[in-house]
Amino acid sequence: MISLRVLCPEDENLLLSWRNKPDVAQWMYAEGLVTPIEHHGWFKRILAGGNWRYWVVVADERSVGIVNLTKISTHQRCCEFGMYVGEESARGTGAAAAAVYLALDQAFDVLQMHRVVCEALAHNDRAIGLYERIGFRREGLLRERIPRDGTYLDVAVLAVLASEWSTLRPGLSHQLSERNLIERGDVHE
Repeated sequence: MISLRVLCPEDENLLLSWRNKPDVAQWMYAEGLVTPIEHHGWFKRILAGGNWRYWVVVADERSVGIVNLTKISTHQRCCEFGMYVGEESARGTGAAAAAVYLALDQAFDVLQMHRVVCEALAHNDRAIGLYERIGFRREGLLRERIPRDGTYLDVAVLAVLASEWSTLRPGLSHQLSERNLIERGDVHE
């Protein structure tokens, strides 16, 4: 089963190790390794709270990744979504799909968002494919947005609306619960 738990201080070193894994770092906007000092400052700000929510993705009682909602605007009722699976053994298991589903439930059902936006490097076909299967739609391309190794990379922009989520959610819930990835009639945390 996949669940989300709120990020806690004990997660700091685990997140740093995930962020610096080459197979995770290649998809990040930052170039190069994240130093412990940089990470500590970022992590401290995250824990202090703000217009964001961070959860650790838990698969069978083991931390395997992270999902987040950032730039949460209660006035505009929109936010940004992000995630990664840090544990290679959890990739390809459905953990990422379940994590996206649970995070979108938080966004739409708990936070009452109207729109959730995400970005991915345009050549990250695996992530974009996952987001589209869950219900995100491509909305645009930010050309040459991220500097990397002396060049610039394009970024795909995707979004899903509350009305789309309410239509897609029952089918996704059924699929994920049939695969024992989420509880039937999952409960919001």
